[in-house]
Amino acid sequence: RPSAPEGVLIIFDQFEEVLTAEPLALAARREFFAQLGELLANPMVWALFSLREDYLAPLDPYAQAVPTHLKNRYRMDLLTREAAREAIVRPAVGRVWTDAAVDRLVGDLARVKVQQMDGAFAEETGVYVEPMQLQVVCRGLWERMPADDLSVDPEDVAAFGDVTLALGRYYADEVGRIAGGDEREERGLRE
Repeated sequence: RPSAPEGVLIIFDQFEEVLTAEPLALAARREFFAQLGELLANPMVWALFSLREDYLAPLDPYAQAVPTHLKNRYRMDLLTREAAREAIVRPAVGRVWTDAAVDRLVGDLARVKVQQMDGAFAEETGVYVEPMQLQVVCRGLWERMPADDLSVDPEDVAAFGDVTLALGRYYADEVGRIAGGDEREERGLRE
């Protein structure tokens, strides 16, 4: 007979969806938190909740149902440009990034639109890089570069790592994959 586990860890990723998936289902949400609190009253069951910080306050009405009242928190800071640079270069086994190529890609990924006093928007280089965008763009660049090209230079970034094209391609590929080749389903998803 197998022995029982010493403890269980339940990981809730994108936990903000408990608030956003059915925004008017308040009774169901209260019931969910009541059941979750009951489960977590067992000292052998732990939970880790991952969510965007702008959803912490909307969770407050439900915190009393959970034994810790959701008070134990660790904030993961955003990805700085220097950290993004490291995330691009360090895993690049088999290829070498030129400084100019990394600078170009990090600059492109950190580009943000900032509203001006007159209401117009201007593009500026921000302080942070969105990790998911970095991953999508780097994966696309890696897959599209010729296998025998072992040095990533600014021309490679321009040809294979355009941020807008990479994100658009990723979106189109994922929507197509989810729709399973059904054009009507894909159109519905896009709408």
